[in-house]
Amino acid sequence: MKKIRITTFSLPWYGFWAFIVIALVLLRLFVYPLDLAVRLRVLLGIGIFSFVYLAVYKFGLRFLKDYDYNIFNELPFYLCNLSTLCAIYASITGNRLVGVFCYSMGFAGALLAFMKPDPLFRNIELFSWKAIGFFGYHSLLIINCLAFTVLDVCRPELGDVWGVVLITLCLMLLAHLVNFTVRSLHLCDCANYMFTYDPGDNGILLLCYKYIPVRCLYLLPLSAVVAGLYVVLYLVYRLFGLIF
Repeated sequence: MKKIRITTFSLPWYGFWAFIVIALVLLRLFVYPLDLAVRLRVLLGIGIFSFVYLAVYKFGLRFLKDYDYNIFNELPFYLCNLSTLCAIYASITGNRLVGVFCYSMGFAGALLAFMKPDPLFRNIELFSWKAIGFFGYHSLLIINCLAFTVLDVCRPELGDVWGVVLITLCLMLLAHLVNFTVRSLHLCDCANYMFTYDPGDNGILLLCYKYIPVRCLYLLPLSAVVAGLYVVLYLVYRLFGLIF
């Protein structure tokens, strides 16, 4: 029997998107009418479940023969993982700006992972640990991030763009410090959280590194990209607000 594989724009790939849409619709129908405190608890539950799912998925990778596992390269310092932690923090504190960051950059990071997965997660068996872990986690992240606006927990404002850029830069600096520490102690010489050491095969990052060949600093021009993405997602939010 031929094994089902998942690639970008394949039927299983659209299946994950169907799961995301259905989950967001159900949240809008059944959770949105409830009190704010209840909505925040639901968001917190999604965030905690997502983080536990991530931890189990990452731990399970160590048992795969075709995966070069190093625990210090699986720490939660990628943008998507940090967005889950930010979502948990925003759900506990009710911090609007952090919630807006999750809606914008958390969603954008997860969307990028869906559109262009890492090479190890491309064209893999649907019912493999890697596929269920990678696409399942990022599906949960998208649900978690978009739920901040779907449940009307936070309302993005155009002026929030500078706060979102600042949070992104702070997380980038944190990731770079982790990369530097892990590499300096020779715990993992390929640690590259948030691409602060190496642009990988990303065309935009490679272009930035060509003109600013300095680790971490080469990412600074992406502040304009972050700002642009936020403005686009803010306009999308306003458009959906007019429709719904």
